[in-house]
Amino acid sequence: MWVPGSFEISLMARQAALSGRYDAVICLGSVIRGQTPHFDYVAAEVAKGIAAAGFQTGVPVIFGILTVDTMQQALERAGIKSNKGWDYAMNAIEMANLMRSFRGQNSILGYEESEQGTLGQQTLPFSANWTIASESDPDS
Repeated sequence: MWVPGSFEISLMARQAALSGRYDAVICLGSVIRGQTPHFDYVAAEVAKGIAAAGFQTGVPVIFGILTVDTMQQALERAGIKSNKGWDYAMNAIEMANLMRSFRGQNSILGYEESEQGTLGQQTLPFSANWTIASESDPDS
């Protein structure tokens, strides 16, 4: 979902987590430093709000907010020189699987960890187009 600014991300992340539809929520955005202290306030509050959304709901809420000095830095981190989005997606899958394991549920990728190892050690059996915000199955 899209929100009008970075400050609004944490509220919608909390709502998405509370909906029960998602195993994890990934918050993506950027805060680019300007010439006033506004950057510092927004960046700090967004970080606090995203952390609070995860703590309050028990759903992993991944912090994918780029806090950078220039637009060029944001673009480089968003895909020109690296792909932070991919890193955040991997974090979301790993955290969702950890939370499911605490509840005695199967992995969100449909295999047991003992069969495939951990995310950091194995190639994952899905394409880059896989939908990261998977819906929770309340019956599993």
